[in-house]
Amino acid sequence: MSTSPCFNVQHTTRAVMEWQFDNATRILAKPDPKVSSITLMTRFDSRCAFFDVRIPLKLKGLDTTTDITLRACASSITSLDLVKNPIVPNEVEQEFESTALCLRFQLSCNLDILVPTLALEPPCPGRARSGLVLDAVREFTQATVFSIYIEARDAPSPELHSISDAISRGLFKPPPNRRYQLASMYAGLGAKVVQFPVESTIAPPAYDQTEPPPPPPPIEPKNDRKRPRQDTQTERVDDIGLIWAELQMLKKAKDEDSKRIEALERRTRN
Repeated sequence: MSTSPCFNVQHTTRAVMEWQFDNATRILAKPDPKVSSITLMTRFDSRCAFFDVRIPLKLKGLDTTTDITLRACASSITSLDLVKNPIVPNEVEQEFESTALCLRFQLSCNLDILVPTLALEPPCPGRARSGLVLDAVREFTQATVFSIYIEARDAPSPELHSISDAISRGLFKPPPNRRYQLASMYAGLGAKVVQFPVESTIAPPAYDQTEPPPPPPPIEPKNDRKRPRQDTQTERVDDIGLIWAELQMLKKAKDEDSKRIEALERRTRN
């Protein structure tokens, strides 16, 4: 009886996603909030073998931001090519501080979509920015060929090459339970497999076959009273956290600029 090869790789790093949709190249580099990062987790050991792409965002049904996880089991990967020094889009250059490594995946089936058990089904965004991210994720999950960029200096290159070789030789077998470890995900709250609703492919009727629209409703007098905002306490806390993180980043950049200016002044005086 053949068994899957055994590795001992558990590695997580920042990532940028690239795929094709409607004959155009799509990029997702910034999740929600933008100060957080998309990550690629590689886990290959005696019990499981998969890649997880984790995208932070806000989902309805949850009080705080979370991740939506896209999982590629090793047995579903038909090829994994590692491209050194790739020509990268601007979004990748802006995200990384060093040379990128491109992981080009080809799958035999779509990615598994995992969310916390308390999230609504199908996944619904909890705010506008998360809606944009979720739309991109929906497109990405329809692709079976895509690329993931990571920083080359932070990549377990020897292990990735060994995994790529094992995939090309078809050594990974389907796991006995594709839902392994779901109960322990999201800090023990558990995860579930979900699907996005299938978009309708029925073409709209021709223009000359449509009925005229109904008359517009009567114009009501304008109410001068402004409608109060319905932000929840949690959303306000999230916004404050984002503002604080951005202020900390600005302070750090200002301190670094001050140090550089002082160093230049000392050189000038000498």
